[in-house]
Amino acid sequence: MFATLSPLEFISENEILSTHPETSFPFPLEESHVYDLGIRKVQFDQQPPFGRYEHGDLRIENDSIFLSWKPVEITPEDIARRRLEEEESGIVVNGIHINTGRMHRNGIYEHAFICTINPNHTTYWKDDNQNFVLLGAAEIQNISIAISSHTDRCFVREQELVSMLNEGSLTNEQLQIFWGDEDV
Repeated sequence: MFATLSPLEFISENEILSTHPETSFPFPLEESHVYDLGIRKVQFDQQPPFGRYEHGDLRIENDSIFLSWKPVEITPEDIARRRLEEEESGIVVNGIHINTGRMHRNGIYEHAFICTINPNHTTYWKDDNQNFVLLGAAEIQNISIAISSHTDRCFVREQELVSMLNEGSLTNEQLQIFWGDEDV
């Protein structure tokens, strides 16, 4: 993506070629080929990690052209997506990294149910680091409770953020703020 220094606006490669038919440009077109024409390759500011953003304004810094990002209005769906990311991000229980994706949660919940019938139940569980860990009934039940608490906290946070959105006080940055867990 290219832009002109004056006026400061985007210009496509085809526009560059058609406005300079007397020049034979090598392929692929690089900034060094059009530098003397006052055309620069657009550099992108780093996109913020959370929230929805779209291209913002072009600006010139030190003879280079940068494109900023501007936030797009946050929707309840954005908040729900962010909650799901956190909900499935995993937790650590007694030093064991536990995947909290829905399939893994259901597996732990099944084993926790079996533990209510058979208090001597054990199972090998693969942690988030792909290591097999032997879990006893008490550990399985503790992990199940920790996963449920983690999931509940994520939904509570989603509800708080939706309330802030409805009040008009939510910012993209607040989507990053505390979602859930410390190690348990």
